[in-house]
Amino acid sequence: MNMKTMLISLTGALVLFNITRFVKSFMYLTAHPGSNQSHANPNFANQVCIVTRFFYDTTENVFAATMCGLALERIAASVMVSSYASIRTKVIPVLIISAQWLSSTAISLILILADRPEMSSWSKERLLMSCSLIYSHPNFVFGVFSAGSVGFLVAAALLAFLYCYNSRQYYNRLRSHLNTRYQYAENITTLRFLVPIMSLFGASYLVSTALVANIFLHTSKQEIDEMLIGDMWMLEKGYNATSSVFTPLFFVLCIWFHRPLKMVFISDVQSLLRINRRNTEEPRKDVQIVGLTGKNLMFQNETDVYFAALKNDWSKKV
Repeated sequence: MNMKTMLISLTGALVLFNITRFVKSFMYLTAHPGSNQSHANPNFANQVCIVTRFFYDTTENVFAATMCGLALERIAASVMVSSYASIRTKVIPVLIISAQWLSSTAISLILILADRPEMSSWSKERLLMSCSLIYSHPNFVFGVFSAGSVGFLVAAALLAFLYCYNSRQYYNRLRSHLNTRYQYAENITTLRFLVPIMSLFGASYLVSTALVANIFLHTSKQEIDEMLIGDMWMLEKGYNATSSVFTPLFFVLCIWFHRPLKMVFISDVQSLLRINRRNTEEPRKDVQIVGLTGKNLMFQNETDVYFAALKNDWSKKV
């Protein structure tokens, strides 16, 4: 239940993150002076940029917190094998998810309020290329990404160790209590898809850290102005795009490596195919019956012939 709730929260954060990036890119493209059709006011586009930054920072914080929570949840399930299966309360996962979202929202809001003096100049009639946190707090962003890339790769290695540990314990305790064996089996099933997901997320975080480090080096050597933001624009989009690339891979890995989810997915696809096959009318084939003489016997309108003969027979009796 804990892991299921966190995965639902992570899925919602990924969807919100990608919607936010789409809105931000759309507003920038429509308000860009070089666009053939500029439909958006630059001032309005800048305000949208601040709002999208808030959701972007919040969802990024939720990503990190949820990934840490997934690793800690499987560690607890591996340590408390005998008692973890008996924990069936829904209050704990809801509290954990609520704390993750509230803390992530608070951090994003505090950083935006801290940048409020600089944002006062954003009301001018000029389009900002970016309002990213990397330009107002480069040291903080670089430190978070550096710690995150190392932490998630270490977490992936730890989960791989737990997978081997639970597999060995499951086969060594075949005569143990049923609930203990069930918990080991659940740990193996869960870790089988958590390890590649955590490894992929750590790798994407590592790529983002390299791009952030490049921006950090430039911001530390020269003053942050519109020219520098323009030069770093592609790098900024690059480290933001890693989470968008991670999104479809996350769903594929969940379905592929989690056996129960894979079986449900295959069953749903087969059901849809059966429904489509049933709705598609197959062309009727004419059946020809050949008699002893080799000639085709015609059986057209057999129903009409039968009822006509029956009516004729009854009329004779009357």
